Amino acid sequence: MLPTILVLLTFSVSTAINVLYWYHDQQPSYYINTILFGVLAATWVKMDSLKKKFFFPSDLVLIFAFIYFPVYVFQTRGWKGSHVILIFIGLSTCFSTLEYGIESVIYDTISNGNTSDTLE
Repeated sequence: MLPTILVLLTFSVSTAINVLYWYHDQQPSYYINTILFGVLAATWVKMDSLKKKFFFPSDLVLIFAFIYFPVYVFQTRGWKGSHVILIFIGLSTCFSTLEYGIESVIYDTISNGNTSDTLE
């Protein structure tokens, strides 16, 4: 249950931050989503390693998430870990698409269809 809450919390924070960027007519930062992914992956690795009684430094996952997250998954699950990674990639794609749709609706609602530089 806690991983689901963490994913939804990460999704909500990312959406809120990107809407604020768009509201101020700036391009959303990709670094924020990368940092949020690192925190989410490190938290998942920490909880999973405690459950499996397998030591893995979650600090490295936080810093080098795109390298150490797949390494951890393959070390603990073998080739069956590829299913976990494919599910994670699919969920990330779905959430990114959903996030973009929500941000677009909120931005369009805020600007009332006015795409000029000044909002009236």
